[in-house]
Amino acid sequence: METLEQRLKIIYSDHFKLDRFVEGDVYIAHLKINLLEHKAQMLAAGR
Repeated sequence: METLEQRLKIIYSDHFKLDRFVEGDVYIAHLKINLLEHKAQMLAAGR
């Protein structure tokens, strides 16, 4: 899982949030990516 977080950080910088937790015998991962902020950052870097 740390590898996943490292890759997300490389690709999306601070424009994502990953929450993980366990409920009983179920593992739940919730990933939110702010694609508008990411796109704006990529466009700004390309100029």
